[in-house]
Amino acid sequence: MKLLICDDDISTIDVLQSQIDCQELGISKILRAYNGEVAMEIIAREIPELILCDIEMPKNTGLEVLRFIYNEELPCELSFITSFENFEFAKEAIKYGATRYLMKPLDFQEMHEALSDMIRNYKRSQRSEAPADQDLVLNSVFREIRDGYFGGTTDKIDTFLSRNNVRFRGDSRWHVIYALIDTQEAVRAGWERNVLDFSISRVFEENLTGRLGNAYTLIERQNRYEKLNCFVPEDAKTIAELTSICGELGNTCREFFNVDPIFMLRESLPLYELSAYHIEASKEIYAMRMHPGLIFRYGDLREEDSDIPKLSEELLTRALKNRERDRFISIVCEYGGRIAFERRHGEQMLRFALMQMTEVCRSFLADNEIPASSLIEQPRAIEAGRRAEESVGDLVECAAVYYDLTIELLNDSAHNTDTVLIVKDYIQKHYREDLSRDQLAEIVYVTPNYLSKLFREKIGMKMREYVNLLRVNEAKHLLISTDENISDIASDLGYNNISYFSTVFRKISGMSPAEWRNGNEQAD
Repeated sequence: MKLLICDDDISTIDVLQSQIDCQELGISKILRAYNGEVAMEIIAREIPELILCDIEMPKNTGLEVLRFIYNEELPCELSFITSFENFEFAKEAIKYGATRYLMKPLDFQEMHEALSDMIRNYKRSQRSEAPADQDLVLNSVFREIRDGYFGGTTDKIDTFLSRNNVRFRGDSRWHVIYALIDTQEAVRAGWERNVLDFSISRVFEENLTGRLGNAYTLIERQNRYEKLNCFVPEDAKTIAELTSICGELGNTCREFFNVDPIFMLRESLPLYELSAYHIEASKEIYAMRMHPGLIFRYGDLREEDSDIPKLSEELLTRALKNRERDRFISIVCEYGGRIAFERRHGEQMLRFALMQMTEVCRSFLADNEIPASSLIEQPRAIEAGRRAEESVGDLVECAAVYYDLTIELLNDSAHNTDTVLIVKDYIQKHYREDLSRDQLAEIVYVTPNYLSKLFREKIGMKMREYVNLLRVNEAKHLLISTDENISDIASDLGYNNISYFSTVFRKISGMSPAEWRNGNEQAD
């Protein structure tokens, strides 16, 4: 295999080359390029299997190099090395198929892992004559069976599968994972819907099926929502393993894509039953669209299961409201005692209890204006929730963790609110003075960056914007109630530059200070 290293810093290439174990990785030749134009010339001539490429380079950027590989459909695996943690770069890298995005200064172990991933991806792609075409065929197969084009019997489905040279048959069994994703925040954050669709479907497929592509993952839009179906062979993973993977996927989606999926899992079913199942499953997951982050099993919420004993959500909510930790845990303990005598529904009761505890805590946080996803993003909650379905003891332990985290988040929010109120009150009393962010942060013993973020979240504007608003409101009053000239008013309010004062005044009030004074005089 050949490796091309592209970087405009010669010393960086020298260091990288010295750290690569060519014999272990099976690399026969290392090529070097010091700008994007030369890199593309070498790629066209040598077609190296592996490429490590800087993004910011002379003549042509690393992204242009990646687009060149993509457009020419060359069999190359590329990972970026860069000093710039840029959201737009990351989106482009995903769109055009980069394997990794490595930050400088490089961790050489991470670089070795990236090269190993690139080699595996390359070999996997070479094992299939036309992987993209096969993905399209399989994707179409699952879509048409799911949408009921061949009814609910195996005869027509088997004929269709044989005609498309698909190895499995209509009675083969599959786990089915549904996901519903509200894309509104992601779009606001700058994601293009097509790029978002592509990226999420690839991440789902790789994590749930262990393969690259989109053969086993269907995605479709429903206004602001994306709906995904992913199909996993029954013998590939257990439903418990898939539940754990969905939890990790949720974290990835929240961190990188700014979305919070709802997952619904189904124990395996034969392929010929898929179309009938799809109708009910689509309704069930859509009904849960107001509960982002939830992972549940199909049928857990249906009225037919109303005979199964459930936790009292009212009692749990009261215990949270009254800060009764022992009471909260004892309610779950009492429920656990009932599970011990349930032979038929014991496992389902554990799942119900976890779902209900999660929703009670999330709803309680949301009612107190704290993001509901805050709870399930906590590592302690993730780990406790993962174990909660294993035994009654684990369920009780999860209850204690959920209670403690919920109250901690509530107390943190109250503290944050107090912090902002103190700063807001101080600004109202001292807005004529030269206030700095560092000075305000010292008053409440927090870092300036943290205070800026907190103030904007609670008040809806930056601290400097709030100071300007108070100053301009006072200026409006002085302009119509006194004969002071505008420059003196500006100086009294803390503006040393009359031009800057006029700019701020116009931005807030829609007119200049002189226009405000004249307009009000005319009105009188």
